[in-house]
Amino acid sequence: MNTAPPLLATKLYAPRPRRALVARARLDECLAAARTAPVTVVAAPAGFGKTTAVSAWAATLDRPVAWLALDEADNDPARFLRYLAAALQRIDPAVGRDLNAAAGSGDALLAALVNDVAAAPADFILVLDDYHVVDHPAVHGALQAIVAHQPPNLHLVIVTREDPPLPLARLRARGELVEVRAADLRFTVAEAILFLNQTMGLALDDAAVAALDERVEGWIAGLQLAALSLQSAADPAAVIAELDGSHHFILGYLADEVLRRLPPDRQAFLRETSVLDRLCGPLCDAVTARTDSDAVLTELYAANVFVVALDDAHRWFRYHALFRDLLRRQLERTTPDLVPTLYARASAWFEAEGDAIAAIEHALAAGDAARTVRLLEAHARAIVLRGEARLVDGWIRRLPAAWRSAGPHANLACAWALLLRGDLDAIEPYVQAAEASAAGDDPVIRAECLGLRAGLVSLRGDPERACRIAQEAVDLAPAGDDYVRGMTRFCLATACNYAGRVAQAVEHYQAALPLCLATGNTVAAMLIIGNLTVLYLARGQLQRAADLCRQTIDAAARRGQDRSPALASVHGGLGDVLLARHDLDAARAQLAVALTLGRRSGHVATLTYSYTVLARLEQAAGHLDAAESALAEALALRERGMPAWVAPHIVAQQVSLALARDDAAAAAAALARTGVSAGQPTSHTLEIVHMAHLRLLLHRGRSEGGAAVLDEAYDLANRLLASAQPADRMGRVLEILLLRALVQHAQGDTAAALADLHQSLLLAESERYVTLYVAEGEPVRSLLAALRRDLVRGERPSDAAVAVEYIDALLAAMPAPADAGAALPAPAELVEPLTEREQEVLRLMAQGLTYQQMADQLIVSINTVRYHVKSLYGKLGVDNRTAALEAARVHGYLGQ
Repeated sequence: MNTAPPLLATKLYAPRPRRALVARARLDECLAAARTAPVTVVAAPAGFGKTTAVSAWAATLDRPVAWLALDEADNDPARFLRYLAAALQRIDPAVGRDLNAAAGSGDALLAALVNDVAAAPADFILVLDDYHVVDHPAVHGALQAIVAHQPPNLHLVIVTREDPPLPLARLRARGELVEVRAADLRFTVAEAILFLNQTMGLALDDAAVAALDERVEGWIAGLQLAALSLQSAADPAAVIAELDGSHHFILGYLADEVLRRLPPDRQAFLRETSVLDRLCGPLCDAVTARTDSDAVLTELYAANVFVVALDDAHRWFRYHALFRDLLRRQLERTTPDLVPTLYARASAWFEAEGDAIAAIEHALAAGDAARTVRLLEAHARAIVLRGEARLVDGWIRRLPAAWRSAGPHANLACAWALLLRGDLDAIEPYVQAAEASAAGDDPVIRAECLGLRAGLVSLRGDPERACRIAQEAVDLAPAGDDYVRGMTRFCLATACNYAGRVAQAVEHYQAALPLCLATGNTVAAMLIIGNLTVLYLARGQLQRAADLCRQTIDAAARRGQDRSPALASVHGGLGDVLLARHDLDAARAQLAVALTLGRRSGHVATLTYSYTVLARLEQAAGHLDAAESALAEALALRERGMPAWVAPHIVAQQVSLALARDDAAAAAAALARTGVSAGQPTSHTLEIVHMAHLRLLLHRGRSEGGAAVLDEAYDLANRLLASAQPADRMGRVLEILLLRALVQHAQGDTAAALADLHQSLLLAESERYVTLYVAEGEPVRSLLAALRRDLVRGERPSDAAVAVEYIDALLAAMPAPADAGAALPAPAELVEPLTEREQEVLRLMAQGLTYQQMADQLIVSINTVRYHVKSLYGKLGVDNRTAALEAARVHGYLGQ
């Protein structure tokens, strides 16, 4: 099963302050304001004691502190967010608990994280240490989003060598920024005296300290190195007098002095372990071929030789960054041939310890492409499945060009992740690289390449060819590789689905599902369930679809994964089922969850389909403006690319909404853009668009009174039935029968209309369809009433008659006929107009969003949403959502 990758706990600990730290009242005063300021930036060049100062200050606070020590690997946005969530979870375990399941990152993911932070029970500090190592735009964007929508209980402290890419001038002008710079961090002469003579054990007079402090300008790294070199100097004053020049020169000189005074084996230990970002005794033993590294690290730490403890147990350490850089330069200068060996030893140790990420990083640093590829082949799939595809992508790019195709499984793992997210254009380079390595005729590689090709061909609209390719992939998949078997079967099912082979698609999806679940491929498994739901809907099997979705959601809840982004398609499918049964509130709730989780997963098809279903729901509820807004979201997502199957659903809803507004021209324009005419032969891929054409023809026949148009509609309905019935797409058949009944009703053939309506209801009754009939309004009401009279009179065979109770339920669900003579009273002026933010909330309410969904959209806490809702209710003089939306329309805040 796919599990979350191990996190380095040492990244989440503030370095433990030494007991003999110098008291620094002036610096403490600067940092005191950070307790309440939204943002604090502690920025200075290396060696100014930034981390030490902040960790010592944090240790004195009476509030919780979350700490995250950043490194170059955190330029992977998914990794950054995982570690950020882990740091925040040390304050509140509920914060960001779903990030590990995300297939990606985005605005909604950050919104969810910010909302979780806002719900934390108390104010706290978040420290991002060494932020200067970050250069990825997406990580910078995440920080900017957090600051832009920062909850009041979060106080952010950024420790860095350079200013972060934040609007510091604006924060400064608002009084929301505390700045601690090099001038604040420098030791004063008095502090230098205490540091040198008490902490470092020297006995310098004040004049010597003042001279040294002047030379290094209060630079703490320089003072510490100077103290180490002076501890054995015969003439400290002479050493101080020789110091001159830049910090870099001084550091180099003093580091050489410090190292020269250490025993040769200690110097060798320092140089050889400088290849490591973090140090522990067993790791250093493996790298240096020693057996006493624990004792050496303890000794160096006690001697203040630029060794920093990373945990309370003093098991893990690191070197001061500048000191490590100098050690590494010395290593490369003195024993360059040893460097790759040291990295390779480190890689082997991390591999043995089960830390694949560190093992791969050190193998790359060793320049050992063969080892890197071997590790990638063994671990890339698991790393990608847990959401870190960008990390694998970065490793592949760092390999020499000749070696990139030597790692086919790593390339394929990245390609699968992109396929499942619907990012089709980015897949090709990975597939080509994997195919280039398939000369050995490896069946696993060939099967995966063929499966990916089939997926691409399916999604780009050639399902018949995709079926042939996918079948070949399934035949090649090795019996012992359930991951490949599951993914190739998934691709075959999808190709069959798009080709209209519904029974085969269901069979292959059902075969793929347990394989994907068993190998931890949760995203694929949930997409399978979502696709099965859509297939069941097409076949008119609402109960089967509902049972599948609910069982999946319940199972996820039992595993504690009920907020997993992978569930987005399942909630969307359940929302569609509930809409069909006219349970609008329950459907709205499911769609809100689907959209929230869909934004986290980044899966475009799921988001687009869910917005389209939401548009249908809003139209069914009579909220045409809200339906328009939801449809606009779907159309915007369409521009990012999506599978071919989603587009017809959008077009059908465009047509339906346009006709609800009596805008036949807009409906015709939407259909014209498809390039599909009403007269061309229909098929499973064109049925949805042709059903939209049928609705437009019916609308025109009613409004224009043209017999020819209604005849054309009747002919199209017959062709649609001939396409859908043999394939058992009964969900479409019952809708086509209803539409043909309405065509015949418009033609004046009531008997034929009642016969078709009765056949439609016979198919719909056991599955409890409601909305389809209610949405058609008065014509269906009159036909239902007439059909009921026939049934009560016994004018239809009792062994093949729909239950009167079902017809009564449909009639009861229809709104009462409008009183055409009634008029709304003239609205009174509001005493206080709605604010801009209240109008934003109102528009989201009109879309049917829940409080949590509105909070996600606005990137605020749910309590803030409640506050705005309460305020706008008071201004509008109402006490519920329905009344608020009606009052808002009356007062012109929403369209009629």
